[in-house]
Amino acid sequence: MEDQNFNLLCRHLPALAFLPVSKVNESWKLLKTEFSNDEREQKLIDYFETTYVIGKSVRLRGRNPQVKPPLYPPEIWSVAQRVEYELPRTTNITESWHSRLNRLISKHPGTYKFITLLQKMQNENESLIEQFIQGRIAKKIKVSRQQHEDRIKNLVLRFKNSNQNNIEFLRGIAYNLNF
Repeated sequence: MEDQNFNLLCRHLPALAFLPVSKVNESWKLLKTEFSNDEREQKLIDYFETTYVIGKSVRLRGRNPQVKPPLYPPEIWSVAQRVEYELPRTTNITESWHSRLNRLISKHPGTYKFITLLQKMQNENESLIEQFIQGRIAKKIKVSRQQHEDRIKNLVLRFKNSNQNNIEFLRGIAYNLNF
């Protein structure tokens, strides 16, 4: 398979996160057939299936085989509802706050310094909340980023409200994922 086609096909894997949880297994079965029988591709499929979608079949002594659930089931990583309701898909804002906190304090701050810093950050957050209440936009999003988010939301809503083919939906999302 050409690298460009394989790259797009691999981006179908994270695109599964934009499907409703109820459609993930069905779509996974269809997507698996798109990959070749190449040993490396099959290892990728097996890993993804075991870790994120179906889980692992385990045979205990003297018992029928059982399926051990995936380490990260679709209920954890599906962001379809979050996109639909325009909620953040990641925890970047929390990570950003934590990074800022780490930059502002030393490794072992005293109690007084730490509390003073937390109070300062609290005041800044309350100020941002008041600005939001007043109708001011605290942080502007780049036009290109907003257009990207709108495209993804439109794809998710179109899939929800139509009988679009699952693989076509995944391909549409895959075209909008950049790594």
